[in-house]
Amino acid sequence: MSTLRSLYLGVSSVALLLAGSVGAAGYVGPGKTTLTCIDHDGDDYGTGPLLVLNPNPTSGNGCTGRDADDNDPEVNTVESWKAKHGTIDKLLAARGYTGILRYWFVDYANGDDATCKAGTSDVAQAAPCATWEKIRRLVKPGDTVVFRGGRTPVGNTLPMNVSGTPENPILFIGYPGESFVLDRSDKVTANPDGTTTVTPIGDGISGIGIHDVTFDGFTVYSDGKLGNSFTNHVNPVNVTVHNMEMRNGYTHLRMMRGLRNVRIEKNLFVESKATESVYLGGTRDLPGQDVFFRYNIVANVSGLGSGYPAVQYNGMVMNYVVEGNVVYGAEQCFSFVQGVKYSTFRRNLCFGDAAALLTLTNYGGHEIKDPVTGVCSCRSDGICPDDVNHNLIEENTLVRGRYDRAGRPAAQVPVILFNNRTLCPEQFDLGHTTIQRNILVGWGNQPLIGYFNSQELSKKYLATTKIIDNVFHKVGTTLPAVLFGVGKNGVDYTLMTEAQFAPLTAEYTNNIAADPKFVHYDFSEWQYPERADFHLQPDSPASHAGVYTGEVTLPPTDPPPPPPIPENPVADFDVTPRDLSLGESATAVWVSQYAKGCEASGAWSGQKAPSGSEILTPTVSGTYELKCVGDGGTATTSPVGVTVTATQPEPPPPPEPPVVVGSRIITSDLTDVLNKPNTNSGKLKCKQEKGAKGVVVAGPTNQQGYTWLRIDFETRCDGFVRVQSIEPVP
Repeated sequence: MSTLRSLYLGVSSVALLLAGSVGAAGYVGPGKTTLTCIDHDGDDYGTGPLLVLNPNPTSGNGCTGRDADDNDPEVNTVESWKAKHGTIDKLLAARGYTGILRYWFVDYANGDDATCKAGTSDVAQAAPCATWEKIRRLVKPGDTVVFRGGRTPVGNTLPMNVSGTPENPILFIGYPGESFVLDRSDKVTANPDGTTTVTPIGDGISGIGIHDVTFDGFTVYSDGKLGNSFTNHVNPVNVTVHNMEMRNGYTHLRMMRGLRNVRIEKNLFVESKATESVYLGGTRDLPGQDVFFRYNIVANVSGLGSGYPAVQYNGMVMNYVVEGNVVYGAEQCFSFVQGVKYSTFRRNLCFGDAAALLTLTNYGGHEIKDPVTGVCSCRSDGICPDDVNHNLIEENTLVRGRYDRAGRPAAQVPVILFNNRTLCPEQFDLGHTTIQRNILVGWGNQPLIGYFNSQELSKKYLATTKIIDNVFHKVGTTLPAVLFGVGKNGVDYTLMTEAQFAPLTAEYTNNIAADPKFVHYDFSEWQYPERADFHLQPDSPASHAGVYTGEVTLPPTDPPPPPPIPENPVADFDVTPRDLSLGESATAVWVSQYAKGCEASGAWSGQKAPSGSEILTPTVSGTYELKCVGDGGTATTSPVGVTVTATQPEPPPPPEPPVVVGSRIITSDLTDVLNKPNTNSGKLKCKQEKGAKGVVVAGPTNQQGYTWLRIDFETRCDGFVRVQSIEPVP
């Protein structure tokens, strides 16, 4: 029998979420967590002391305060940790932080940039600075930066240009027991003539490739304008975001390309204004591995009617673990997109949401289909269609609402949706998935599990999919027995009963269609999430399923294993292009599974990471070989031959006529048009087709290594384009 640590809601301590795990090694329940406070040790202190979700007075105002130690119920305030540990270095050591060499303190109210200095322990040895800007170039591996309680002036950010090492990481932490708020809202200045000037502010915490860092225990507040609460792109390795509160931002957290050992745990992401609250991703040249999104609360995500998820992983990743989260007030909850494989979706509660709650999908637009062979290839080494397979979906409670959080009728889509929307869907697998011990509830006539591809392709996925021990329930429907949908909309889409659907699967056993009998959930109470109680009544038929699995004694057997994993390492390796002129470069890309490392031979050499990429500039033709070694054996890839041809350089082309304001231009390819000259902060206004004509009205402007011009096009939208996308009209 499993030990339970329940999540409680609101001031009335109504139980909501979550149980201790059965068969989930290392799972720890969330303590006395509520919809307004993440409290893992049950002492009423935690993440979210400043949060008010809605004006309903029964929803509570969050935690009593920031918890100084979320694993020790005896330690929560400054006074209690000083009484037990004495100094901050001893407290942080007790919390598991090691490798700290010195401390910086930042106190926006009482610090002094002229006299501040680092120290080996508490404020007695380290004089506090007044701003992060003072020390941002002085921080080095092994440093801990401690932010004293209080709120920064409006318009403050933490731009990052420092990284730690595995032995000596860098820790950014709010002073234990105090509440520090980084306010990255736009600056608004009153002018003498009565007008105001708005100064846009960048991302709250931002960096490129920062690694071996941890962010713990403070709040990032925004005013809802453009700009993210937290951004870190390109090889964010050994990064932890823990006990943070991100409120009212555009997108709260974005990490892309090469995520490795990234942990996003025990955070509140509330009131995001973009289509996603959390956006993660991995590309073909920089795939991700070992990414953990656990015990977070994601609430009230904008983009109403857009169908976008609250949390999305878009791109290649293995061992992405989504566990113990609460999501409500969104369109979708989670999406596994374009390359999420060998991953786990466990013990999550999604409710009050208006569209599919878990989507496993590929979408088109990044692939090129050969008109002769019909085979698709990737446009670049970026995000491209790939398999979304070998995933485990277990012990979740997913309740699709009747209304969105604006009170409009919710979309009629499945609760779990598989949808391969590429030009070549037959090339990519959305099968080899296990769906077990979940509670799926939905309002309306749409099925609870849907496969939105052709009958033939959907059945191919289902032939390797196992559906075991789930509880299905439909409310407000005239088709209570229709639980599944298979086929392409408008072509061969078919609603199915269990009797029709079960023979299509690799295994369909012990599933039931019945009311799970929650203690309380009313589809009409979409404005009051705190009233919901997803514990089960004593006579519930679903005691074996959902987030409360384990509240009754289970048979003394091990749970079903996760999807099968090959014992031997497997590896893919390629070099592109393979035909080079002397002086040109190619890119070697390799991805392995269950390997500890790889070794190059032939025309290159040396030890390589299990997955990665490398630029090659050979001077002679040669053959490139790679083998990857793990506990289960060795995977040897097929040799790749690269041909190098010495050629005479072609004479340079005649200079192109200059493109200046007033010049007429024509687009040379399908061209993105942005509202501002920046691919990160700019918003896509439209795509102009090849051959679109227009006139240069402003520019040039240089940003991000590109030259931008503002174009008044004859058709569709106007805006900024990169000069590489246009040609002058003769």
